[in-house]
Amino acid sequence: MVQPYFENFPNMYYNGVLCKDLTRRVNITEGDISSPFLFYPYEIQGELRQDHLAEYYYKDPYTDWLVLLSNQIVDPYFGWYNTNETFNVAVEQLYGSIENAQKKIAFYRNNWSGDETELTPSFYNNILDKDLRKYYQPTFGAGLNIVSYKRKPDDTTMNTNKILQYTISANNGTIALENGELVDLKQTGQDTTIGVGEVETSNSTIVRIKNISGTTTANSSYVLDIVGETSGANVSANAVVTYFENITDAEAVYWEPIYQYDLMIEENEQRKNLKLIGDGVYQLFIDRFRTAIRQDVDESTGLIEE
Repeated sequence: MVQPYFENFPNMYYNGVLCKDLTRRVNITEGDISSPFLFYPYEIQGELRQDHLAEYYYKDPYTDWLVLLSNQIVDPYFGWYNTNETFNVAVEQLYGSIENAQKKIAFYRNNWSGDETELTPSFYNNILDKDLRKYYQPTFGAGLNIVSYKRKPDDTTMNTNKILQYTISANNGTIALENGELVDLKQTGQDTTIGVGEVETSNSTIVRIKNISGTTTANSSYVLDIVGETSGANVSANAVVTYFENITDAEAVYWEPIYQYDLMIEENEQRKNLKLIGDGVYQLFIDRFRTAIRQDVDESTGLIEE
C-alpha cells in the first residue's frame, strides 16, 4: 500500500520537537500534464470524492493525494467538485447568502459569442458610431469584397464597468455604508429601486460605487438615497461625478455582467474534468515524487541531513 501523502515528507527537529518538514514542494510540470502518454482525462460523476476515485482507479484510497497533485488542487474541500449541497454551503460561506452571490458582479465579459448580429457595409460606414466599430470585423465574399460585418471574437473582461463618486448630503441614521456591500439607489421620498451597485469605498463625505446600473443621477433637484442591503445604512447624495470608466453607456450593449454565483458554477463544473496519471505509470511517478521530496535526507534516520 502506498504511504499517505505526508508520510513521504522527511522529518526534522524544530525547537527540539520532531516533526515533518512541510515546507518542501514538488510540482508537476505543464509538460507532464499535457502529455497524452502519462495523463488520461476523467470526468467526475455524482458525489465521487478523491479517495473514492483513488480506490477505484489505483486500487488504493491513500493515493488520493496523487489525484489532487495531478490536478494542482490545493484545497481538497472547495478545490474539488462540489455537489449541490456542498456547493451552496460554499456560496453562503463566501457571500452570506445565495441571493447575495446572485446579485454580486464578479466582472464584465465581452458578449460577442452570443451575438449573431450582422451589419451591412452601409450601416457600418454611415450609421454605426465610430467608437463602436472596434467591436466588429468584416466578412468577405467573392473577389475579397466586404459583404457584412460581424462581432469580432474577443474574450476581454473588465473588473467593473465604471465607478461613480457621490457627494453625501445627509446620513439618514447612525449606520455607515460598508465597503463591498450591495446598494439600492432610490429617489429621495420614493420606495422604488431605480439603480443598483456595489460600494467600492465610502466615508462621511463621499461614496464610490462600482458595477453600477440603472438611474444614477444625483443633483440638488434630484437627491438620491443610497441604501445598503447588508448594513441597512441610508445616505443621501446631491452630486455625482464619474470617477473611473471602463465601459461607456453606448458600449454597455457589448458587455454582460458575470455574477459571482454564475462564476462559481462555471468554475465548479470545470472541476469535473480531471487528468489522472495512467495506472501503468503512477507507481513510477510516486517513486519520483518521493525521491524529489526526500532530497538531502538520511534514509537511516529519516532526518534531513545538516
